[in-house]
Amino acid sequence: MADHFLAGVSESHVPSIISLIGLVQKKPRGLPAWQSVSSHLYKLTPTVPTKINAEQNHIPSNSDHFHNLNFTEKLPTFVSAMDTAKATKGGAKGAGGRKGGDRKKSVTKSVKAGLQFPVGRIARFLKKGRYAQRTGTGAPVYLAAVLEYLAAEVLELAGNAARDNKKTRINPRHVQLAVRNDEELGKLLHGVTIASGGVLPNINPVLLPKKTKLVKISAMETTKATKGGAKGAGGRKGGDRKKSVTKSVKAGLQFPVGRIARFLKKGRYAQRTGTGAPVYLAAVLEYLAAEVLELAGNAARDNKKNRINPRHVQLAVRNDEELGKLLHGVTIASGGVLPNINPVLLPKKTKSAESEKTASKSPKSPKKA
Repeated sequence: MADHFLAGVSESHVPSIISLIGLVQKKPRGLPAWQSVSSHLYKLTPTVPTKINAEQNHIPSNSDHFHNLNFTEKLPTFVSAMDTAKATKGGAKGAGGRKGGDRKKSVTKSVKAGLQFPVGRIARFLKKGRYAQRTGTGAPVYLAAVLEYLAAEVLELAGNAARDNKKTRINPRHVQLAVRNDEELGKLLHGVTIASGGVLPNINPVLLPKKTKLVKISAMETTKATKGGAKGAGGRKGGDRKKSVTKSVKAGLQFPVGRIARFLKKGRYAQRTGTGAPVYLAAVLEYLAAEVLELAGNAARDNKKNRINPRHVQLAVRNDEELGKLLHGVTIASGGVLPNINPVLLPKKTKSAESEKTASKSPKSPKKA
């Protein structure tokens, strides 16, 4: 039987015969080896007799077909069928090992919507946050578009503020100026505190130094600059040192921000102190001081005085409604009290005094000629 199989077989068909031998070794349970091989050939060969012999009333089995099959004639067809099957299986797998050939390049939701902000991530956060029972497909797209517009608007205004200050990097101060100087963004972020943003430059005219003082200060600064430049060129590396800028100058305030920050840390009023807390506190104290000094100066001018004393401060505080509420339990030393005399204690007006006043008011009679 082996001689009948190998007769006329070329060397190119030997690997296929070896695979058939593997099928014989892996025969199904309960079937002989020749029947498993014949069933495999019965499935793959194109011409298989399936008609019933009417005369003998007999259906040819797999074993009959195996004995009647000319293996040398059908072997090339069988080998070509196996090669095509392997080729189709190998071609069906794509570059990544999946079926369906080459995969199409995945397109994100942000690219589809024409946005830079991640639409998929926002959708995931909306679902994770459970803000509603159901989330529509358009909600994350709309939210991403709004956030992207706000970010672009803030960055544009902050970039303009940085360019005005001759800076190439945007810091929180520029963001603060951009937000507070814009009407719409100021309303939207009304209750938002930007860390290290400072406050808007708003100095009361009362606190501004006079022109003579400005001239003296500028002269002192020029002398210090010349001294510092001569020292830096000979003593330190790098030539002239940049002039140090205090926190008060950065915030546009007169009150010492650094000193207030040191006192806040030293007092242990909280476990941690933010960078914006001393700036805010310095701005509030400066505003209160300017308000009190303005009212006290008005009181001193009304009393024809050139110097403010505690009496003027007392009159300024007690005559103002808001400052009176704020400093209700405060006693100002040497301030006195408000002038308030009960009408009962005032002297009564007599009839003689009244008659004298009316006589003085009446016109004099002309002299006789």
